[in-house]
Amino acid sequence: TPDAGSTPDAGSTPDAGSTPDAGSGGANPCKPTDLTRYAVHDAKARKAVCNDGTDAVFFLRVGPGANKNKWAIHLQGGGACASLCSCEARWTTTPAKMTTAPQPCKPTSGMNTASKSKNPGFYDWTHVWVHYCGSDAHGGDTTQIRDPVEVAKCSVQAKGAPTSWQFRGHRIIKAIFEDLADPKRFPAHNLGSAEFVLFTGSSAGSSGMRRNMDWAADF
Repeated sequence: TPDAGSTPDAGSTPDAGSTPDAGSGGANPCKPTDLTRYAVHDAKARKAVCNDGTDAVFFLRVGPGANKNKWAIHLQGGGACASLCSCEARWTTTPAKMTTAPQPCKPTSGMNTASKSKNPGFYDWTHVWVHYCGSDAHGGDTTQIRDPVEVAKCSVQAKGAPTSWQFRGHRIIKAIFEDLADPKRFPAHNLGSAEFVLFTGSSAGSSGMRRNMDWAADF
């Protein structure tokens, strides 16, 4: 909860031209300080999908006032899987790391905290939090077929898994940047008006930041 001295995010109401997939009928159930969930536009056609083929998503809160043109884009971490069998095990133990994020809102924490006293440097910036679901440190662009013969050799077989694993981390980053810069999706405030972009990540997200930083700098 923001302190009494901070201003609730006046820009957290979804952009009039965009459609958050938060709540029925496009209604936004999030608190003013939350980040709101958005699905990547036309994700499957752009191959910006999670390991299981579901649409990649990101969370956004537009900053209030003069600092809204300063953007902080953060890549979530969460390990990876580098072989068929390790991906089978990952799906079995932590399937949420391989699929889309269902929650409509993300409460703030750390650098995206909307409290002036707790986060004086960044509380009023525009914040983007990229959900990690590619198990590839945000750097992949390939498919791995789940060959039943090879899957049977694994000590653990993923139940209810798709016929192939998608590793599309780089495509997800590219699609999210493109969506955020698209005035048709975000006519009131978009990445095209950014004065400064801070690109960060944690764990596998920090690896993803390094993998994509040159591309992001040229975007």
